[in-house]
Amino acid sequence: MEWDEEESGNDYSFCSSHLEKWYGCPRRVSSDRINNDWTDAEWAQQEVLNGIAGWKYDICCSHDIELRERLHDIGFCNKSYCEFNQGADFCIRSPRLACFEKNSMNIIYVSNQCCYKPGTGDLIQASDESTAPGSMDLQINSVPTMAAHYLADIQPFKYCCLQSENPDACRAYKAHRPTIVGNYWPRNILFGRGDPDFQAVDGQSYPFNGIGVFTLLETTLDDSTIVQASTRRVGDGSVFSGVAIQHSSDTLQLFLNKNKELALVINNQDVNLDTFDQFSVGIFEVETNIDRTDLKVNVQDAGLVVQVLVTGTFLNLMTSVPPSFKYKMYGLLGYYDGNAENDYTTKDGAVIDADTDYLTLHNQFGESWRVDESDWLFQSEPIKNELADDITTGSAGFQPRYDIVFDNELIRLAAVEQCKNDEACMRDISLTGDFFFATVFQALEESVQKADQMTKLNREHAAESFQDEMNVLLRGHTPLFTETRGTAKTISGQMAVILVAINGYIFLLNIF
Repeated sequence: MEWDEEESGNDYSFCSSHLEKWYGCPRRVSSDRINNDWTDAEWAQQEVLNGIAGWKYDICCSHDIELRERLHDIGFCNKSYCEFNQGADFCIRSPRLACFEKNSMNIIYVSNQCCYKPGTGDLIQASDESTAPGSMDLQINSVPTMAAHYLADIQPFKYCCLQSENPDACRAYKAHRPTIVGNYWPRNILFGRGDPDFQAVDGQSYPFNGIGVFTLLETTLDDSTIVQASTRRVGDGSVFSGVAIQHSSDTLQLFLNKNKELALVINNQDVNLDTFDQFSVGIFEVETNIDRTDLKVNVQDAGLVVQVLVTGTFLNLMTSVPPSFKYKMYGLLGYYDGNAENDYTTKDGAVIDADTDYLTLHNQFGESWRVDESDWLFQSEPIKNELADDITTGSAGFQPRYDIVFDNELIRLAAVEQCKNDEACMRDISLTGDFFFATVFQALEESVQKADQMTKLNREHAAESFQDEMNVLLRGHTPLFTETRGTAKTISGQMAVILVAINGYIFLLNIF
């Protein structure tokens, strides 16, 4: 049969720049930029494990033998090896991003597939002449979307690279659907848990029992990013009740009221969380699980990810900051410069000694980041009213304390056992009298450990040149977004769409 280049599939390589910017293949960066002995494959596996960036294993090329066998039984995957990436040990896939093709005006969703060699764990480059390298895909590679993935991605690959006798066919496929090495940085992942216990960006950890609205982080970049958190009183302590994020002119508010009802407001529009489990509004991409206890907010124009874990009547926050925030970020999450000694930098620029006792730290550092009501990002009237009530009632007679004291020895021993002697967990029980915090601690322990591992590794990352490069990339307003479930939906039907041509390609800006 005569081979036609069109059979290699449409050329989507113009979307490469989007994936290069946000989802370059996880790998070990050159030794002068990061000091660790992980292989490329180990970086990839860690990204999948920590989960915050959205990387997932390829269902047909992973170490999940049981899944491959189940798929093989229905004729989808070969159970013994990576059928569509022969020669790879395993592959991972990024979330999908959207770009517009200039001539057709079509919206195109693309994701990056990255594959790794057995033995060495090296990333398999697109130039590899085998079929092992990953590719740019148009459909999500998951069990519910197997048919769509097969038609859009696997069928063209099989024709061009496995069935065609013309060697140029596979080369054309790879050119049109290249694996994107791109930029990669291991993310700092900062945890705020329970009766707020913070992990600062450069390594310090501390409790903070303020009641009110506080600045978690604020950047001094041209397009500033602000994240605020609200707290309410529980016993002699406090817990997270909400988080609000602002970047450029877009604002997101998420709030859990005392009745355990979760409210989401984006750009002054109420969002019904029961409608979709993945959607985008403006620069915010939101993904949630079925029972709405795990929400991930990707601030795509800033490279910031905030994951919110709902436990009972309070929130736990995981915050992942990009390297572009380095030297430009302040707040309760610390001053980001790689030096833990100045993590406790107050709003007016004073540095509180890292060895300061918690009560002094509360008054001099924590309270300096209190936000006046006029500057709250929480502007939805129902949220704002309940917040104001929380602060008024919670502040009456409240005196912050950080000592760990129990009514009797039996309660202390029970707390030690339940908390596995973790000081933060025991303090939570001491202040609130609620052993539920121990349950939360145990449930989140694995996530905390993963976050701490990635953050420790990231602190060794000294790529100032890469940080400068990302600053340049992030100055322009070229938001990327992913689809909702089914079709690209608007919220309340009130979204305006603006198409902006940049460097020959068209990007979508959503505004209300």
